[in-house]
Amino acid sequence: MAKLARLFPALALAGLMLMSAARAQKPIEPKPAPEGPLAKLCAPDPKDDELRKLMKERVKASAEYVRQSGLRLGNIKEEDYMAQFTGYMAASKRLGEYTSELVNTPEEKIAALTLEFERAKDFEKRIKERTDAGVGSPFLKDGAREYRLDAEIQLLKAKKEFEKSKQK
Repeated sequence: MAKLARLFPALALAGLMLMSAARAQKPIEPKPAPEGPLAKLCAPDPKDDELRKLMKERVKASAEYVRQSGLRLGNIKEEDYMAQFTGYMAASKRLGEYTSELVNTPEEKIAALTLEFERAKDFEKRIKERTDAGVGSPFLKDGAREYRLDAEIQLLKAKKEFEKSKQK
């Protein structure tokens, strides 16, 4: 019993340390709907048929998944980082594809591609910060850079196409 009494303070301290570490990871608050141009694109419209309604719901679900995945990238251990990295990139690219299916005008397409480009720039910046700090393999920067370059190229192509169509 005496040994247990001597161990109790150490056990209590270890428990408090674990509890404070668990609290240090901030819970991720769910967001009800996309904001900005995505919100406008996903807004309910009485003229929407069942397919378009489902496509809008898919964009909303994908946007929330990408948002949550992006937030988690800052709170995960190195051994889980590669899976989260590839999952985020794939989900973000899918969101861009889903959004592109909903656009009706060149302006909406440019707005959607601008959102993806901004997401890619932010992702590349965060990956660079983490890998420079020693978390995750340095080659992840190349993957993030490729994603950002692809998003930028798609945006510039759409803008160029839009400018050509205005000249006709």
